[in-house]
Amino acid sequence: MILKNTENKKKIQLTISSDGMENICCQASVFEKSGSLYIMYEHYGEPCSVKIKGKHVTILRHKSATRMEIEEGTTHMSRYITPLGTLSFEITARRVDNRLDTDGTLTLEYLISAGGEADENKVIIKTEEI
Repeated sequence: MILKNTENKKKIQLTISSDGMENICCQASVFEKSGSLYIMYEHYGEPCSVKIKGKHVTILRHKSATRMEIEEGTTHMSRYITPLGTLSFEITARRVDNRLDTDGTLTLEYLISAGGEADENKVIIKTEEI
């Protein structure tokens, strides 16, 4: 569980799973700033962050400048930068269930579409203080 109004960074165990498969499990830090909750972690040596403000979530991969915005009931254009080029896509969030302050879970359900193709996704971000 993450406490609200925390000024100092706290160490947490972070697990991110997509469609039932665990994709990331690592230590991370969490802090609150200007009404938003930030989770900072590394994925394959790349600094990453998740910014959560209510039902609006922004996921950043800092080195590659990849940015995903997920906001319940809204469609956002996003991009994923790879060594082979940039992929642009739309994300339409169906549900953002933010329970980080009670049970340490953030659930994101969204439709991702690009080039006429679309796929439903469910991502669960789980945090646990260490």
